[in-house]
Amino acid sequence: PTISTINAQSTNEDTAVGPINFTVNDIDSASLTVSASSSDQGVVANAGLVVSPVNGGNGGRTLTITPVANASGTTQIAVQVSDGTAAAQTVFC
Repeated sequence: PTISTINAQSTNEDTAVGPINFTVNDIDSASLTVSASSSDQGVVANAGLVVSPVNGGNGGRTLTITPVANASGTTQIAVQVSDGTAAAQTVFC
C-alpha cells in the first residue's frame, strides 16, 4: 500500500486541526486499514486522532487532530495503512 505525504501541522492550545486530506492506495487490495498514533500522549492522545473516509471513496481520507486540553508541545503523528500483508506510513510533526 501507499500513503500520501502529510505536511507538518500546528495549532493553538485547545484547538483541533483538520480535516487534513490524504490518500491511501493499494494495487492488490481495496480493503485497507488506516490508523494514526501520537508519539506524545500528553499532547495528542491516540483517541484524539480521527481518520475518516472521504465521500466518493477512491482512497481519500481525512485526519482530524484534537489535542489534549490545556496541553502544549510537539508530537510526531504517524499515519499507517495496511492491506493485511504489507504496510506503509507517513510521519509528521
